[in-house]
Amino acid sequence: MYKGIIIYKSKYGASKKYANWIAEETNLKVKEIEDVTVFDIEKNDIIILVGGVYASVFACYSFMKKHIDVLRFKKLAIFCVGAADSDDSYKDALMDDSNILKIGEFFYGRGSMDIKNMTFRDKTIMKLVRKALLRKKKHEDLSIDEGKLNADDMLDMIDNSSDWTDKSYIVPLVSWFNENNK
Repeated sequence: MYKGIIIYKSKYGASKKYANWIAEETNLKVKEIEDVTVFDIEKNDIIILVGGVYASVFACYSFMKKHIDVLRFKKLAIFCVGAADSDDSYKDALMDDSNILKIGEFFYGRGSMDIKNMTFRDKTIMKLVRKALLRKKKHEDLSIDEGKLNADDMLDMIDNSSDWTDKSYIVPLVSWFNENNK
C-alpha cells in the first residue's frame, strides 16, 4: 500500500466536491493547494490533483510547473473539472496546450456554473462571451464547438445556473487508484 494525498484548487466549489468524493472512496487525505508544502508531495507516492479548467487552463497548472521535479517521480492523477461534456478531443486540446499534463493520468468530470456567484471579472468575461455568441447566432450556423458545447448550450449555461457534478465521474479515477495502490 502506498501513501497518497488529494490536492485540490476550487474556485466555485465543484472541484472541492470532487476531491471530497474521491477521498471518500480512497481514504486519502485532502488538502487545499494553498496549504500544500513540498514535504506533502515528497512523503506521498500517489498524488491526485483536482482543479477546474478555465479558458483551457488547468487550475493546478502553476503548482505542477513549480513542483515538476518532484511530481514526475510520483504516481500522478489529474482530475480536471469543467463545463464541457467530456470527450477525447477536449482532453487532447488541454494536453496540446500544456505538455506538463502529460506526466499524469488524465480524468475529467463536469462541474457547475452559476453566474450569480462569480467574481466580477468572471461575470464580465461571461457577459462578453454571451454577446459574442448572440452576434454569431445572428450571422451563421451554431455549430461552434467548445469541447462538445455549441452556441445554444453555452448561452443556456450562461443564462441559467447549472450543476453537472456527478459522483460517477470519479469511477475511472478510483479504479486507477486501486490499480496503482497495490
